Amino acid sequence: AAGALAKGGKLRTQSPDDIYRDSDEKVVGLDVVPVEGMRVVVRKIAIAENPDLLLDSGGGQGTITWVDPDDADGDGITGDICEVEWDHSGERKDYRTGFESCFRLAQYIPPPDPKRISTADRELLQTGSTATAATDDRPASGKPKEKKRRRHRIRTRDEGREPPPDNPWEALEEALRLAREMEKPPPAAEDRRSDPTRLEGEGKNAELRAGNFHLATEPHAEFGTTIRVSFSSGIKR
Repeated sequence: AAGALAKGGKLRTQSPDDIYRDSDEKVVGLDVVPVEGMRVVVRKIAIAENPDLLLDSGGGQGTITWVDPDDADGDGITGDICEVEWDHSGERKDYRTGFESCFRLAQYIPPPDPKRISTADRELLQTGSTATAATDDRPASGKPKEKKRRRHRIRTRDEGREPPPDNPWEALEEALRLAREMEKPPPAAEDRRSDPTRLEGEGKNAELRAGNFHLATEPHAEFGTTIRVSFSSGIKR
């Protein structure tokens, strides 16, 4: 039989009836102690066995609003019942957090913030003349601990649907947004580098210096127009 979830945050032992648990779920009462304010979802296996549970939750997340502190059901076990308020349905329901196989809840763990994804994994894909923004992170030469330089490359590829754009700068708007999002220099560096934009040349051979960004275009046999973007973060590491 499962052990008791007593005061002090002790977790129950796993019941033989609960061996088919999902490895990616942290089960409330088994893996984590239920506490007020914890974000939870109904377990996948619980929904499979009791589809009516979807009517309670509305298929989304909820918040634990109360945990049985004093053995309210009189079964001699403290902390085995909690109340959840569901976001989608607005329902408030009580759930057992530990009685044989009745571990109905799992802790909700939100997906990672897209802004925190490694810059090496970032990629921008557009339709038409495919524009790809990729990044190559490498330290500045000779001073890897003091200064980090990021080089960004945008390639517009002619795949027979559309020719390379006459004005390649149109493809830079999203790239610049991504660059600023990935690495914002400290205010002092920003002020020091925020000189008015200087554009030299035009068409397929042009350079743009905007603050700490340096951009240059050149013809490319395979990709049409290649636009190189580089900037220094100026951040001490």
